[in-house]
Amino acid sequence: MFRRLLVLFLVVLSVFVCGCAATSGVSKQEPKPAKDAARKEADQNFIHGLYAMQHENYNLAEQYFLKVLAYDNKSFNTHMMLGQAYEALGRSVKAIDQYNAAIALRKQDARPYVALMGVYYDMHMNDAIIRTGEDALASGVKPKIISGDLGWAYFIKGDVDKAEDKLKYEVKESPDNTMALIKLGIVYFAQQKYEDALPNLKKAESLDKSSALANYISAVTYKSLGKRDEAFAEVKEGLTRDKALDKKVEYYNKEFFPREYPEDISGLFKKAKDELKIAEPPANAGKTSTGAATETKTTPAAPATETGGGK
Repeated sequence: MFRRLLVLFLVVLSVFVCGCAATSGVSKQEPKPAKDAARKEADQNFIHGLYAMQHENYNLAEQYFLKVLAYDNKSFNTHMMLGQAYEALGRSVKAIDQYNAAIALRKQDARPYVALMGVYYDMHMNDAIIRTGEDALASGVKPKIISGDLGWAYFIKGDVDKAEDKLKYEVKESPDNTMALIKLGIVYFAQQKYEDALPNLKKAESLDKSSALANYISAVTYKSLGKRDEAFAEVKEGLTRDKALDKKVEYYNKEFFPREYPEDISGLFKKAKDELKIAEPPANAGKTSTGAATETKTTPAAPATETGGGK
């Protein structure tokens, strides 16, 4: 939801700064008064659509954005916002169509590619993520914007060399990107390059002290090196940040280790919780109806839209 609100804020701002929302495909043969009235109506529909999105009325937003596209089907931002509405409605195929339409209008704009990769991520279509990312690079999109998500897709596919290459580039270009650091650490871990993994994981820990994910990955890395004391220290630090870290291990393993889980360190968690005097929560605390620990899923970053609907 945060990414959609950010998109909405930037689009609303640009509508007032840059002008009308839907003007790019209008015929110049239309009489000026009629053309001006139609343009004004399209602009109003675009703004009403943004308002509906802001209030999470996605069905209404869809209606307004479709009206804009009926006036101007080359409105880049309207295709982008309609794609966002379809995502919110769970209509992934329609969202894909809108992002592809936006790509056709602006092949060198990163935003529809990133949005499309996000939809494919939610649909677990890893090959489609790779295809979209490579298409973006071939179209001239800056690698910095695409490399992290593309590298992780290669890792899931099993191509660790390409994964390492893309994620190293991401970390070089965005050295404070915590998730890129963690993912690069995991790629090194999967190759048993434990000493290479640790600097990235330790930096991620220092950058984001609210998360214990990097502590867990560091702990299993130290354990793989036979450094039990260091692994235990990471577990303790992780539990200090997140008392329910041990309950999230299963989720983290499924999310970040697609082929082989790290060595079990439940004994270290038990010892650390005893030392920290962390009591076990009630049986159903922090669980969903399926019994899995709740956790926010990591997804590719969403596109920002900086111009009006038809700009």
